[in-house]
Amino acid sequence: MEKSYRYTVAGHPFTIVMPAELEEELVLKPYLPFKVNEDVDAPLFSLQVQFVQQAGALPVGTKVDCFNEDAPYMWLFESGVPNKAVVPLDPLGRYVYGFSNTKSHSGCYLFTSPDHRQAVVCLPYGLLKIFQEAAPGQHQELSRWTGRGAAWLQRDGGLTPLIGGHRGNPLVTDAETQQASANVEVPEALQRLYRAESEIEFILTNCMMLLYTVCTASQETLLAHASVVKYQGKGYMFLGKSGTGKSTHSSLWLKYIEGAELLNDDNPAIRIQDGQAVVSGTPWSGKTPCYRNEVLPLGGIVRLKQAPENRIGRLGVLNSFAALMPSCSCMKWDHDSVSAVHKTLEQVVMRVPVYGLDCRPDEEAARVCREAITAPEAQTH
Repeated sequence: MEKSYRYTVAGHPFTIVMPAELEEELVLKPYLPFKVNEDVDAPLFSLQVQFVQQAGALPVGTKVDCFNEDAPYMWLFESGVPNKAVVPLDPLGRYVYGFSNTKSHSGCYLFTSPDHRQAVVCLPYGLLKIFQEAAPGQHQELSRWTGRGAAWLQRDGGLTPLIGGHRGNPLVTDAETQQASANVEVPEALQRLYRAESEIEFILTNCMMLLYTVCTASQETLLAHASVVKYQGKGYMFLGKSGTGKSTHSSLWLKYIEGAELLNDDNPAIRIQDGQAVVSGTPWSGKTPCYRNEVLPLGGIVRLKQAPENRIGRLGVLNSFAALMPSCSCMKWDHDSVSAVHKTLEQVVMRVPVYGLDCRPDEEAARVCREAITAPEAQTH
């Protein structure tokens, strides 16, 4: 038996169909604020979830590449000979995708139609079996842990929850985490169920992000690796190289700028809508559980750079494009997708002021940034 769920992110609906044993509350919890029940518009894409016992039966061809130097990893394969009994897509797209937290092998295989609007992801049957064999009440017990934002630590081969904390909360230090969870024990059966839930959520999230990125590229929509705060009715986006301090800078706004709120901490969506650039919350917020279904005018974009002094300056159009492009998700091997992303980026930088901020991780950095990007003259472009 299967269940179908529909969600809408930044105005784009999509559907996922999966076995009924997989409770939405457990493996798709970040998507709940984006859930819709009406089939008003045709979904932009549909993802079918299957569990298979024999990965060798899947039509996967030669490996093309394995991306990222560190986990998580994305895999790219050539499509093999179609097997309609396993993957009911005809024709198949050129590539098969995979995602994993280990570089030894892919944890799944994502097959798509040529336009990516129909997709099937195949996961190991063993993950589903753990859900099927869970004792009565275990799913509810696990939901109670994750529902209150428990952070889980890997310790001595097991998982330990941090009571009252949040996954990825930048204000929780390692020392606090260790101390708060030192005397908490989690039953082995619940650990096993948690690991299966986490693996399934990881795979489904990466699949839907990829499909969303490809299918919205032609819809004047971008996914950006960035953190966004809401302030005075607008969204302000902070981006930069990995480790620059995007989340840290957002947390400084939340701490020192009255009225600032977090909209998304990892992958917000930018869209050109009615001639205006807007930014939306998404189910994809990295380690910070912030899943807000809200759309705001995009008031400004700031590219961060660590420096001994706090200094900000507005960028010209060409430098704005160069500052934003590395943070935008796109399938670099797909010419049409890349071209569509470039066109949307051009519209964004013509409508939204972009800044470069050299900064320290302190209160002054947040205040210097706020004063520059919210000044009346900053809103003219």
